[in-house]
Amino acid sequence: WYSNDTYSKNTTLANCANITGLSMAEGMHNVTVWANDSAGNTNSTILFFTIDTTYPAITIVNPANDTVTSNTLLYINYSASDTNIASCWYSNDTYSKNTTLANCANITGLSWGEGFHNVTVYVNDSAGNSNYTKVWFTIDLSDPIIRLKLPVNGGGDHDGNVTFTYNVSDTGPISNCTLILNSALNQTNTTITKDASQYIILSNLKAGRYNWSVNCTDQLGRSNISNIWNFRIINATKFDGVTTDLNSYNLSNVTTLIIEQLSHGKINFTVPVDMSNVTEIDTYVNISANLIEVNSTALSQLNVTAVLTLYNLSFTNPRIMRDNAVCSTGTCSKLAYSGGNLTFNVSHFSSYSAEETPTASTPAAASGGGGGGGSSSGIYITTLANNLFINFRQDREYKIYIKNRYYDTRLLIQTQDHIVMQIGSYVLTLKKGDRQYLDVDNDGTYDLDVILLETSGNIAKVEFNPFKKKLEPEKLGKQDAVKNDELKKQQDAKRQANKQVNVSETVLKIEYPKEMTKTDFTVFYKPIISKLNIKLWQIPLFILLAALMFYIEHPRKKQAVKPKKKEENKNNSNNLNPNNK
Repeated sequence: WYSNDTYSKNTTLANCANITGLSMAEGMHNVTVWANDSAGNTNSTILFFTIDTTYPAITIVNPANDTVTSNTLLYINYSASDTNIASCWYSNDTYSKNTTLANCANITGLSWGEGFHNVTVYVNDSAGNSNYTKVWFTIDLSDPIIRLKLPVNGGGDHDGNVTFTYNVSDTGPISNCTLILNSALNQTNTTITKDASQYIILSNLKAGRYNWSVNCTDQLGRSNISNIWNFRIINATKFDGVTTDLNSYNLSNVTTLIIEQLSHGKINFTVPVDMSNVTEIDTYVNISANLIEVNSTALSQLNVTAVLTLYNLSFTNPRIMRDNAVCSTGTCSKLAYSGGNLTFNVSHFSSYSAEETPTASTPAAASGGGGGGGSSSGIYITTLANNLFINFRQDREYKIYIKNRYYDTRLLIQTQDHIVMQIGSYVLTLKKGDRQYLDVDNDGTYDLDVILLETSGNIAKVEFNPFKKKLEPEKLGKQDAVKNDELKKQQDAKRQANKQVNVSETVLKIEYPKEMTKTDFTVFYKPIISKLNIKLWQIPLFILLAALMFYIEHPRKKQAVKPKKKEENKNNSNNLNPNNK
């Protein structure tokens, strides 16, 4: 039999079986078991034990969770309690190992590096019950770092509504950031997200020059200030459309300046413009019905070459007017007229408009005399292949064979390494190295690209690469081609102005070199020989006569030409050498 704890009763153990089936509460217990024999001999034994199902209690006293401190020797103080604590240990950060804490002492003697840390402390009791707690903290030894983004240093704004964009990073949290405008505190932001773009918006700032910076303070009171950037507000609120957003440009070098008024027209400046000292565009630039004008006295920075477009004209055949007079070909160059939109190039600024070209009477044809003809003049390019480049003269007309038809092609050289080129109904503005893609038949597939390689005098070296590629969503706009007679007038005027020799524009087919047979030679050159009215038997006589003249004249020319002139002639010869493809 047995009895336990209070010993209020004895319980017989049938057949002296073990004591089972009891439910004992948590705490200390004792059990006494007795046995006797038939002779009346009796003996007993007693057992003391404890029932423990409670986890040890443990809390971290210091530091508080999410503490930010500069103390690299930070202690981790904790408290653990239980009836029968057996051991304590900890691990941290990478949790690559556990460290035993003798007598469950606090964590001391560690040196924490700058950054984010976490520590977990464990405890267990003799019954095998265990528990743990964790703390996060940050060691911050650095000042905030502020990076300005917009408006860019030296940049601009056109309406006085400015969004200041910056970014701040730090080891610990940021308490606040303040915008400093023109060396004065302007606005403070107390809700800061580190390492992300932050915004401060100001409205209705007046035109003029400004400087700005940002000061930020972190949770430990460490503060720092950014670099100081400058920007300028330029009053240009009358314009819309694709007018250039100056917010992301350095005003000293605005490489793509466009001013547009959607209802009336657009100015596309074709050279970089320095606007670092400009504060007013609305007053000095006027784009209205059939009129584009720039006060070049007040805005001398804008008195440069540009492509102008007048919208919504009703003329059949417009001509360009400058200051209410017909604009000369040296100042204006018509590029295209389509759908009421007139596009033309100007060399400098004044007041430009358009009017209907007067109709001139046509004299009756002279009687008698044969005519012939029927073939158009110009230079024909019949073969396009990858990396084909052609030296174009700006006073010549060309015809390029693309997709089973010829396209009229001509160009104007604006400045060094900058041209305006027309291919069929496309008008391209190209700078050196620029690549533009063309869909000549508007079937949704690019047919070729065009690259300006270089310019020299009145020659532009242009590369063509035919290929097939689906158009991107933003496809090049299509414009009407310049009429042949209008361009010819411009070219004739330019030749006369430059006192150039008017070379007969013989039909010429430019193709890749190939091995030529006698039959090929006859087929290839016969049209040229017949056009010059030369008999085949006369060719050797012409060659002999040319050699004789060269033999007589060459020594005399050699003595008459100065060394410097010789060098210039050599350079010009190289530039215009037809073998230089």
